[in-house]
Amino acid sequence: MAVDIIGHFNLQSYGKYYPYHSNGTLNVNFDFEVQGGPINKNFTIGFYLSSDMIIDNSDFLIDTFPINSVNTGSSAFPDQFGQPAPYQIKSLLTIPFIPKNTTVFFGVYLDYQNEISETNENNNSGTINMAPFKITGNVGITLTINNKTITIAPNPVIKSTTIDISGIEKKNISLKVMDITGKIVFKRQDVKFPYVWNRGNLKNGMYLLILERNNQAIIRKKIILQ
Repeated sequence: MAVDIIGHFNLQSYGKYYPYHSNGTLNVNFDFEVQGGPINKNFTIGFYLSSDMIIDNSDFLIDTFPINSVNTGSSAFPDQFGQPAPYQIKSLLTIPFIPKNTTVFFGVYLDYQNEISETNENNNSGTINMAPFKITGNVGITLTINNKTITIAPNPVIKSTTIDISGIEKKNISLKVMDITGKIVFKRQDVKFPYVWNRGNLKNGMYLLILERNNQAIIRKKIILQ
């Protein structure tokens, strides 16, 4: 079944950050769309803090919400999933390892564990339509997702960088590089690791490196070209 989950975070959503002395609350509403459904399998929404507007598994996971099933079409979160709007993420300063005194964006990653095989794995994440903010307090991360790690050195990339992975079978993996508009600017099948990637004529800026197997994303990682 050709299923796709599409986030509409910036167009139809809103969020606000309410600072308190020792914690904070994020109030969240957003819409997402399912094409080719219904989906009768569980998947999980991840909520992240990021230093930029690209949300991926290398960012700081602060909360999750399980989805048991969803019909084809547009769904309003959290109203259609048994909770009153808005959804509240509380006590940010009590969550271990949140980076402090750093400007961050708040974002959402639908099916962040890739539990659903989709026709397009690159339209599941985005920032909520709210201003970036700072968190203050006694908090600061090393994040490993499902024991899958990727090393990109150097990053930022001047001319080339070496990419290696661990915790993943190094077979039948394709590599994609996507710019901030969502355009795929580089693609290679059956990559052998460690792999030396040359930026070629790509412009300076932020890109998303995606490793896939059978058209399903395994790891997504931000890279900077300068």
